[in-house]
Amino acid sequence: MRRNNLLKIVSATIVNVALIALFVKYAGSNLNFLFYAVFFIFVTLWGLIFYIIPRLDTATGTPKEVLQDLAHRLRSARYRVTEEPGRLSIQITPLVAVKVHAVADGANSEILYQADATPEGWTLLVVLFLFGDGFAGFPMALYHFIKARRFAEDQLRPQLPKGGIPRAKVGAGDIRDRLIDSLSEGHRLAAEAYEATQSRYEDRWLILGCGALFLWMIALVTLIVGLQDSILARNPAYLLIIPSAITIAILVPSVWSTRKWFKPRIDDYREWADRLRKALEKETVHETTESPESSAFELIAQAYRQVPTWLEARRKGSFSREPGAWMLIFTCAIIAVLLVMFPIILYSFLIWSFGLLIWSLVLLIGAAALISLCYLLYSRLRRRANEEGSRTLKDWNYRLDVMHKKMVKYLEEL
Repeated sequence: MRRNNLLKIVSATIVNVALIALFVKYAGSNLNFLFYAVFFIFVTLWGLIFYIIPRLDTATGTPKEVLQDLAHRLRSARYRVTEEPGRLSIQITPLVAVKVHAVADGANSEILYQADATPEGWTLLVVLFLFGDGFAGFPMALYHFIKARRFAEDQLRPQLPKGGIPRAKVGAGDIRDRLIDSLSEGHRLAAEAYEATQSRYEDRWLILGCGALFLWMIALVTLIVGLQDSILARNPAYLLIIPSAITIAILVPSVWSTRKWFKPRIDDYREWADRLRKALEKETVHETTESPESSAFELIAQAYRQVPTWLEARRKGSFSREPGAWMLIFTCAIIAVLLVMFPIILYSFLIWSFGLLIWSLVLLIGAAALISLCYLLYSRLRRRANEEGSRTLKDWNYRLDVMHKKMVKYLEEL
């Protein structure tokens, strides 16, 4: 892994040095070339921040055992932890996350970490990249790396098992550990469902606002053109009142239906997230009590019935969870439409030539390639969401079944 990181850094350094050399030799005082060279250097450094995977330490045990033990310790500290094959994803602030990888190294496991961002963090980084010419986002990306490194050194390293994975607890201790994991996972799913639905709600308000403005302008232009010889067209008050009345008449039902659909769901997801968070805090704070609270079992059983709904809400909010991928999909789709429209516009003006026909075919092929890329990216996002949902449901079924058996055994022993 160190060799891979070194290769990434060396490759990026060679590309940046080549750009600087080209600027010095050919550009001279061409400031445009300097701007793009510096821009590309910043983008390369930005990519390296999230692409390199530094080594943290070595832990005793197999990768699966080490990650499971680390996930439980972090959940007990009330971090939001997502278990994925071969790695953990931990949210450490509302914007910053860190991924922890475990690679087999003989009888031990090599632990590595990688700077990451939450959906809100990625959205902010994408906005800074698009509207800040790449430069504004670099300090934020560097902040993510510093926070991830500090968390890895201060929080992760002390949690790593050095003398082997601790023996599994028995009785109430074992049940409490599984209870904490279930409460933490339930809180994560409910909170992510709430955040995804809240993001969709805010996006819907933005769409309604832009649509209302567009509708008002269309109504105004239509009124001016259609009534240009009428007395209404000569009165500025009517030109403002009539389009506004049309817009309000259409906007009010849309706003009412949007609020009626989203608000109950948002309130329900937020209430579930708060209930599970409070139960988790109660269990982790009173970890030394003799037996776990029975109300927590009831809460987990009730939460289990809500998991499919939470997963569906999170899937529908995939734009907020994967802003970079969706931005790429939209960009490719827009470019594909423009490539198709260009030859159509030329032929509509009766501009015919053999060369234009060849270029039209090339543009159509490019548009087809971009549309195929959009489909592949969308299929990948959907497949990953379905796999994550199936894995989550399977984990919950297994977790509840094990807890039920252990609880029955514990009560029988009493």
